[in-house]
Amino acid sequence: MSEKRQAESALGADYRVGRHGAEGPEGPRIVLWERRPLALVILRARAAEGPFLAAVRAALGFELPRAAGASAVAGARAALWLGPAEWLVVAPHEGQGAPERALAGALQGVGGAAIDVSQGRTVVRAQGPRLRDLLAKLCGLDVHSRSLRPGMCAQSGFAHVTALLHLVDAAPTADLYIPRSYGRFLWHAILDGALEYGCEVREPAA
Repeated sequence: MSEKRQAESALGADYRVGRHGAEGPEGPRIVLWERRPLALVILRARAAEGPFLAAVRAALGFELPRAAGASAVAGARAALWLGPAEWLVVAPHEGQGAPERALAGALQGVGGAAIDVSQGRTVVRAQGPRLRDLLAKLCGLDVHSRSLRPGMCAQSGFAHVTALLHLVDAAPTADLYIPRSYGRFLWHAILDGALEYGCEVREPAA
């Protein structure tokens, strides 16, 4: 897979940088951008026990989250809990196969697998004071601050598409990990939902 292929967006011409929707005195209340290029790796364990956890910690430099719906972030890298023995590892794109190669090498002999899914997801970051209102339009999750707290992640239907939500911080900022084939559909649903608040689409950035 070439570096050019890695940099391609699933959103194509539908991704239009600029301001959209309502214009208020406070400016756009939602900011959107596509996160790319990124390295995305599904990490699976036969059993999330000592040797596996130690091998991953050595490869990533931080501990995997063990609680349901939790995440771990260290610098530009993150690991999101998907199940009792499954995680999504997110890292800057540092060349073809990284960090999948490092994780696969570390897991030899400890019962685990690292699968590169970088080309299988479109990642959209949303930020702004009306973010929770936007999320409430798109999915059935309880997105109130008492239930969805910074650092939490959850899979749900967003406009009828199953995606992974990660609430990155209290700004609030959220990342949506969307199956690539549904990227354009859900992008339009996100953008349409944001129009009433005023929306700014920025240049892609990891």
